[in-house]
Amino acid sequence: CLSVLSSVPLFSSITRGELENIIDALKMERRPRGDIIITQGEVGDHFYIVYEGQVMASKVTEESADPVMMVHE
Repeated sequence: CLSVLSSVPLFSSITRGELENIIDALKMERRPRGDIIITQGEVGDHFYIVYEGQVMASKVTEESADPVMMVHE
């Protein structure tokens, strides 16, 4: 986990000790294909990191009738 998280730009400015504290608090989850993890507009109380595989995200905007689709790995 340390090598994966240290390569994430969001975590680039924190110390190794701080990163280890984050790792200690992590909970790994496996999700089945097609599972909805979070819905746009919901209040979030989790922070997700894609460790393995892919997730597809869609975002509804005022500029387009069709949702914007993104893939995260």
